[in-house]
Amino acid sequence: MLACSVLAALVAVLTIIFHFWALKFLRGLMPSNADHNHFIRSIFILVLLVTVHLIEVFLFTAVIFFIDFHMKGPSFAPPLEPINLEFFYISMISYTTLGLSSSVPVGIMKIIIGIESLVGFIMITWSASFFYAIVEKESKNNSLDQTPLN
Repeated sequence: MLACSVLAALVAVLTIIFHFWALKFLRGLMPSNADHNHFIRSIFILVLLVTVHLIEVFLFTAVIFFIDFHMKGPSFAPPLEPINLEFFYISMISYTTLGLSSSVPVGIMKIIIGIESLVGFIMITWSASFFYAIVEKESKNNSLDQTPLN
């Protein structure tokens, strides 16, 4: 039980570090001048942010699958089938805090799913703030460029 909690905390820390470096990388991709298409850049950033979140969900999926496979006793009721994408689905709805599933975590898996939900909520909020800051900066640059001269 302690090992599972430590593993969940480790994955949470790794997810936060990965997210930080991904946002830093995305900021580095931004052109420093205003000679670019704001719409295309915004779509590009959103696609990359979704990709970052999917990587983080896959990381949690791997941990949930690993713990479920090595855990003594049930970790979900009813048990999940590893053949299809049930583990990914559980991880995705937990990360996004959607919470729609017919399987309910039991035992230590409750803590792991709770940690994933908290980390996912923070990462999604962080990404939204990052995107808002970029759009806000762009709109300020455009408004300065379009100010009539006296």
